[in-house]
Amino acid sequence: MSTIRFNADSYRVASGLIECLAHPVRIEILLILHAEGLLNSTQLLRKCSFGASSLYYHLDKLKSSQFIKTVRIRQDVYYQLANPQVGRALVKLST
Repeated sequence: MSTIRFNADSYRVASGLIECLAHPVRIEILLILHAEGLLNSTQLLRKCSFGASSLYYHLDKLKSSQFIKTVRIRQDVYYQLANPQVGRALVKLST
């Protein structure tokens, strides 16, 4: 049996990831991106249950925590999950 060794830095990283996921708006965004794939902010707004300022705030949080990534296509910025496993895990947790 192998031993997992953690240090204070890894605890801070884990805590930040859990904190980022601890908001229903962010979970909604992640689930939408999991179901729909690549979406720009206008498309996301049509599918979300909240307004634009809230969307941009939470997109920034998710991006800085590396849950989502952006893709620029011409002049538009599109959002997608950085790791599809996150979406699958959230689906399992929410059912």
